[in-house]
Amino acid sequence: MNGVSSKKLKFLEALLFASEGVVSRQRLQRAFSFNERQLDILVDELKKYFEEKDSALKIRRTGTHVSLSVKDEYISFIKNFIEAEFSSPVLKTLAMIAYKSPVKQSTIIQARGNKSYSHITELLENKLVETEQFGNTKMIRLTPKFFKYFNILKRDFESKFKEEKN
Repeated sequence: MNGVSSKKLKFLEALLFASEGVVSRQRLQRAFSFNERQLDILVDELKKYFEEKDSALKIRRTGTHVSLSVKDEYISFIKNFIEAEFSSPVLKTLAMIAYKSPVKQSTIIQARGNKSYSHITELLENKLVETEQFGNTKMIRLTPKFFKYFNILKRDFESKFKEEKN
């Protein structure tokens, strides 16, 4: 393991698994009391471990974040499972929220109808969205769990939608 303790690898794996999205490199450095190079070594070892075990999981790393995600070849299977987990109307409501986020609840209800109240409740219970009071309505936002659940980097998602909205 190139001098990396298996205990630290397991801690990193557990942190990434339990996180509600990507974890900042800075936060991981503080958690392990590591400098950037030491963290890179640990992340590389975990990445190598998943590759050697031919795991369905992979480590994704950017300049600022690290995440545990599903390999691309398993995404279609997961999407089929997710679609079975949520009804089509709930997924359509979630898609509209994702596209417009942050969005007023009243905007969603106007566009999708009164049944959207129950869709939003289901999405709140699954912690894919969160709300806060905004005048007479609520403002709905995506949560970090949304990005982890759908294996999306928030930064990539937001930049893609900014491009499309312009």
